Amino acid sequence: MSGSDAKFELFPAPSHLDKGGLLPPRVWPGRTPASIATLRQILKDNHEKWHIYFNTRGFHNHAAHTVIALWALGANEEILNAAYRYASSYLLPLFESPGLINEGNWETHLGDEKYYQAYISFFTEEVKAKGVDAVLEEYVFATSANYVSGQTEQPQMLGRLLDAVIHPLIHVGYGVEFGLPGMVIEGLAWTAVHKGFSTSVLTQTLFSEPAPEKKDHPTHAFTVLGRVISDPRLANNADPQVIKEYVDQWQPEGDVAKHLEELLWVNSLVYGVAGLEEIGQFNADFFYMHLVTSSIFLPSLCARLTERSQTLFLRSYFLISLSLYVERGRPALDIPRFFANDTTLHPADDSTPHAEGLVSLPSGVTPNPWLSVIQTSLVHHDEHVPKLQRALCYLAELFGGTPAGYFKNTELKDAELVDGTLFVRTANLSAKRTGRGEVPSRDVWDRRGFFQLKA
Repeated sequence: MSGSDAKFELFPAPSHLDKGGLLPPRVWPGRTPASIATLRQILKDNHEKWHIYFNTRGFHNHAAHTVIALWALGANEEILNAAYRYASSYLLPLFESPGLINEGNWETHLGDEKYYQAYISFFTEEVKAKGVDAVLEEYVFATSANYVSGQTEQPQMLGRLLDAVIHPLIHVGYGVEFGLPGMVIEGLAWTAVHKGFSTSVLTQTLFSEPAPEKKDHPTHAFTVLGRVISDPRLANNADPQVIKEYVDQWQPEGDVAKHLEELLWVNSLVYGVAGLEEIGQFNADFFYMHLVTSSIFLPSLCARLTERSQTLFLRSYFLISLSLYVERGRPALDIPRFFANDTTLHPADDSTPHAEGLVSLPSGVTPNPWLSVIQTSLVHHDEHVPKLQRALCYLAELFGGTPAGYFKNTELKDAELVDGTLFVRTANLSAKRTGRGEVPSRDVWDRRGFFQLKA
């Protein structure tokens, strides 16, 4: 082993690397030497034993996502081990690839999951030699990593990163947020072996068009969302050209933190407000949920990118988000009804404050609803629940104090009623829908879409 190899660890103790902009999500109290050691051992075991897919249909290995999210919420080693035992019980073993991947042929086997192990080896050496930031720029955001003049088959690495309900991005995001090169490497290998389904959305023009002239009064992402909701051309399908037309009106150059904030609000609004339908239980849409769980990584990722790549990334991410919103039915957003329902501010919980406390609270109401949300997420059997609730908690930390009226100058109907309670309301609705850990079914998410409730 060379001297440089001796210093390189795939899974060091997690650390937050803040480089300005929005602060990264917190790591909740609960860390111990034992929980850190357990987390690292699980990540190494997952890296060495399991494939990134758990079946031949391309379903995704979430084991690492789950244990990192639980650890960040304060889970002890017993919970981490239990979560990994469950998550790894149905995974496919890692197997040797048919051949090697190198700088000369790395594009040749894109989209072929048999080469996952070979891409792991390739990106490990690349990250060792160049570092995470340089590898992301070269193999994801460079024009040559996406479109090459004269080629029939294009690499489209940014599209692959954002495919599969944004799962490869989530995997890379965990690695960047927590300083875990092994997660970034796995995420890049996953990106490489994923099919490029976003071709029609992330077209070559994204990489070749000059930046639009900066407007004196920039278009807000809420305004873009409002225009997408009201455009009759999107009534029956997610027309990529129409959606791109609207995203082109949004110019994320410059104040990155401001534009990140807009995207974080948009995706939470789509999942939370659309989900509270007039009839029936909360529609916890599996696909919209991933808009929230992926958005938590935008600040950490943008902090590592060049200005050009930041702009390309945010525009591409917004395109995918809006396309998914339209594809799932483009539901109406009844903002007044959502924020008028104050029962969503409090979870139903078994713990009752002391009878002689500072204030008298009804039975089953906790003084801080987030404590109940996090507590039940820690032991929930579904791997997505802790990820979603951690993201919503983070967003509430950033924006929970936002007053109504903050978005009054946008074109989104009733946006002036939106306030910082969006996140706790959505967290409580999600907790109730997913059963707070008591639902026997493995899958607690909705997949029926919103096709009868279009805007």
